[in-house]
Amino acid sequence: MHGSTKVAVIAVLSISFWDVAGLAALTTIPYTPPAAATPDERGWEAYEDAPVVDAATAKSINPTMDTPEGAVVRFLASRVRGDGEWKGAMVADPSDRTLRQLQQWEEWTLERFQLRARKAKDDGTAWIRVYFEISFNGRSDEGEDEFEVMREGDEWRVVSPPA
Repeated sequence: MHGSTKVAVIAVLSISFWDVAGLAALTTIPYTPPAAATPDERGWEAYEDAPVVDAATAKSINPTMDTPEGAVVRFLASRVRGDGEWKGAMVADPSDRTLRQLQQWEEWTLERFQLRARKAKDDGTAWIRVYFEISFNGRSDEGEDEFEVMREGDEWRVVSPPA
């Protein structure tokens, strides 16, 4: 091999190795939601001691979606990392409204988030209230909003992210 060809091959192998190593770090893991308090008069159960997830902690978070929280955390951790794993947390057939909401997310950079509360509608639908900090167009904003999630087969999926 010529010197420049050898360098190119080594560079490609290095990139491939790091891609594989990155994927291995994102193996799905079982997720245990934070403990929740007794429901308030509107049915919201506040989480106790839920961690704040930022870029440093999101690197190793890619939970299974066997709980409503797991689906929301997978979506949000992926958005913090800036990868495409969030797409796997979405319902198979999103509504036009949901597609418009996702377009809004494309304009934002999610900086950090924290689960705040949950409310179950029935065995197959729930809402997860989340605090998050975003940046967009050189500005920052923060607040709380809700994700709607539902069962699809054996997993939970995001039906509607806030926008």
